[in-house]
Amino acid sequence: MSSNQSKQSDTAAPAQTSILLHPDEFAYDEEKNLGRANGNTYQRIPGIENVHDGQIMVRLKKKRYIIIDYGYIPKPEDYAISNASPHISIPEGAGQHRCATKDCPRVGVPVMLYDSEPS
Repeated sequence: MSSNQSKQSDTAAPAQTSILLHPDEFAYDEEKNLGRANGNTYQRIPGIENVHDGQIMVRLKKKRYIIIDYGYIPKPEDYAISNASPHISIPEGAGQHRCATKDCPRVGVPVMLYDSEPS
């Protein structure tokens, strides 16, 4: 690999997370980093300052947790996947940023990439 190729791969933007997460991808985080108390959070993927808050796990009950991603912009095919899977939810406005007041930099609508106990 040439030095130019190496530099290009180092500065390339990270690939967007897939809307489909395999449980193996977050099993360690759920077991070791999230904790068991209601309301615990763990930031799986850092956000970008003044852009979005990244990917976050939230404990809702002892066994239930969700993974939400403020930086994920849904693609057209993601809506079909979301409709077929009870674990994934794409709310209206997901992937868009809007302000609630004149002074706020943004308010994001996250995509729910995983719900451990969808109802």
